[in-house]
Amino acid sequence: MRATPPRAPRPPSEATVRRAVFCAARRAFFCAALLLAPAPARATVARRATVEGLTRQADLVARVVVRAQEVPKERGPQGEIYTRFTLEVLERLKGDAPNALTLQQLGGTLDGVTLAVSGSAPLAVGQEVVLFLKRDPTRPLVYLLSLAQGAYFVSAAPARLLRQDLRGLTFYAGAADAAAKGAARPLDAPEVALTLDALRARVRAASAAPVGVTP
Repeated sequence: MRATPPRAPRPPSEATVRRAVFCAARRAFFCAALLLAPAPARATVARRATVEGLTRQADLVARVVVRAQEVPKERGPQGEIYTRFTLEVLERLKGDAPNALTLQQLGGTLDGVTLAVSGSAPLAVGQEVVLFLKRDPTRPLVYLLSLAQGAYFVSAAPARLLRQDLRGLTFYAGAADAAAKGAARPLDAPEVALTLDALRARVRAASAAPVGVTP
């Protein structure tokens, strides 16, 4: 039986060639666009926190002065770098606390390597600040709630106004935000300026409210 010789492949049609050229050109265009497009600013996306919500979550709310900071030599299990702040407690707004606390925050510089966390509270020695904190269950450490949203910096007397530094945070709208469209403000705007007395009153009211009830 005579073997049938293999058929020669058919040359691609003109339409097929045009489609291939178009696809290659389109891929090249998108690659060039990606290379030329400016990189987006780094930011942490979060839900906007309120004084009342932070109070309900916090084990401790305290007005403190930052007395010292250091970066421990030991790293976390994944190589994380941490900064620890020594805090002198001036006033307890919720919960019990000793006169000094150690706050640990992710980020810092160790052995020439810097770990930066967008949205972390920019704490520094000498600052007076109201902090919303969670306790570590096994170590004598506390942690800040909701990154920079958990820190209200206190201005000098006599005004005693509070401010937040929310650089590095971007906020998304949740169901509660959509329901309050009438009184909404830009999501990246800080809370309306508070006095220290007003913050005290809001924290105490939220602490006294039954669970599930918004004061």
